[in-house]
Amino acid sequence: MKLQKCLLLILIFGIISIASVFSLDMRLGGQFWNPTIAVVFRVNRFDFRAGYDFTGWGTDYIDYLYLSTDFRIIDKLHLVGPLHFHVGIGGYLLLPVEGNENVNIFGVRAPVGLQLLFANEFVEIFMDIAPAMEIAPSLEFFKLWSGFVGVTFRLPTK
Repeated sequence: MKLQKCLLLILIFGIISIASVFSLDMRLGGQFWNPTIAVVFRVNRFDFRAGYDFTGWGTDYIDYLYLSTDFRIIDKLHLVGPLHFHVGIGGYLLLPVEGNENVNIFGVRAPVGLQLLFANEFVEIFMDIAPAMEIAPSLEFFKLWSGFVGVTFRLPTK
């Protein structure tokens, strides 16, 4: 687990460094949905999320570290006023926090959502829902539906 956390941090700092060099559009924020809380980092149309899934809180189930990345195929499609629409494709990974008897869960997802952009796109409030297909440990369609409500802020560039 320590190796996985170190690799995740290296990946995040690498992405921030590369984005800074090329002055890419970057956003940082947070999101939540029962039972997951996550940090969101977006570089142009790529969303990276890392968080904690509280599925096991108060039950016999276990908790997971939640990682996902999405590519927004359609981003900031203007609907009306500050309201915009987005559609993407991505993947997720759930890593068990405790116990060796549980396996990692991997799958693909297709987020669809709405976003409100304010203050010259500095502040974004978003909501998305994503049907998912679990690939490992078993192939299951629509086993997981994830949804998030969150806020991001545009990071300054050069």
